[in-house]
Amino acid sequence: MVEVTDLAIIGGGPAGFTAAKEAMVYDVKITIIDNCPQLGGQYHKQIPAEFKYQQNENHKETQLFDPLRSSNLTILNDAVVWAINPQPEQDQFLLSISGETGIPHRLIAKRVIVSPGAHDRPFPFPGWDLPGVMTAGAAQILIKNQRILPGQRFLLAGTGPLQWSLAHLLISGGARVVSIVDANPFPWKALGKLPSFWGQWERLSEGARYWSSIITSGVPIHFNHSIYRAEGNGAVERAIIGPASGGTYKSIDVDTICLGYGFTPSSQLSIISGAEHDYSPVFGGYIPVRSESLETTIPGLFAVGDSTGTGGKDVAIAEGRLAVLGALSQLKINIHADTIAEIRKQLNRQRKFAQILQELFPYPAELLNKMPADTVICRCEQVTLGDLRAAMQYGFNDQDNLKTLTRIGMGRCQGRMCKATLDQMINPLTQEQSPGKEKLKSRPPAIPVTIESLLEEGVGHDS
Repeated sequence: MVEVTDLAIIGGGPAGFTAAKEAMVYDVKITIIDNCPQLGGQYHKQIPAEFKYQQNENHKETQLFDPLRSSNLTILNDAVVWAINPQPEQDQFLLSISGETGIPHRLIAKRVIVSPGAHDRPFPFPGWDLPGVMTAGAAQILIKNQRILPGQRFLLAGTGPLQWSLAHLLISGGARVVSIVDANPFPWKALGKLPSFWGQWERLSEGARYWSSIITSGVPIHFNHSIYRAEGNGAVERAIIGPASGGTYKSIDVDTICLGYGFTPSSQLSIISGAEHDYSPVFGGYIPVRSESLETTIPGLFAVGDSTGTGGKDVAIAEGRLAVLGALSQLKINIHADTIAEIRKQLNRQRKFAQILQELFPYPAELLNKMPADTVICRCEQVTLGDLRAAMQYGFNDQDNLKTLTRIGMGRCQGRMCKATLDQMINPLTQEQSPGKEKLKSRPPAIPVTIESLLEEGVGHDS
């Protein structure tokens, strides 16, 4: 049986649930599909309902999500959309879904908003596949959602405010942060951009609180430094750090290394839909081409939030509101022009602030040139940098050829931990021929699902 909805929203983070709130006041049927047990995304990650302290600690989130109760809104939690099949003749989309009992496996939607977010951008180095090395996002989930400290002595390597946020969380949880290693120089340039910070009081307050926690705890911060190697017998025991420009290395005894080099967009679903994408060296991935109303090149399919380039919570919220009004307009609902103009104004202001952060804390792509040949790039298939360079010397500069020859990206993570690095390596070559518009050959499922889901009758795909 195929269920039908007017508006499908994929992803329950700030962009997704804000879009739902905006649409609830109109006479449309809305369906949110989210892969987590509760709405909120990574920013508003809620504590599991089974935790005995959840009533007090989830109070703020409860206030945030309580308004999402309406007869015209259906929320499908613990469900993943693994394919979007546009059906332009019927002016609709067929979504393939995998989930627990009671979750529809097929959903027809007149309009779709895609907001799956982003995932941590990888930064490979020798030893990054040792137990004890994890992304900053993984550490935050363990602490915020599960109340688990994944170690005792932490080194934080990466760049940007995410490092400060994680350090604050760790310190508050009783961990010892031995050092913070930031690949970029101290952000003195921020002083020249102070006028752009006006009105960003919530973010500035958060930053001041994190910074105060770090300074009070006496955590050393090494700016313009990078991690070059992790060592240990079966698990992390020490980290080797040094200046980003090269020089004297230093060994630090730690049992956990958290990597926070920003995020790369989770754009698999919009790619599978057939929408056009551009490569973004800033975000280390492909982002959908969008109109002013945030519609992709597939009519009726909108893309918002960090899956279109990391801008943070406030950008995601404004984009969610703007996209849903565009979708509602296509459903013949009258939207006041002043409302759209005000949202555009807010969005532009938030985008400017996000751009400043990107300029102050860019991904240190130049450090990839210093990786030794035995550095593992694809951890699932154990493909090294040397393997890739050897293949490229023989003329294999296309993603699909490299994938066929070396098996890079063919493991369980489906390239989430290696593709950004591969893109960074080969895009200077591909851009000479086709400026950032390499044809991606991504196929469903967008995320690993059960065989039962793939065998569902009539999933809407011929292949």
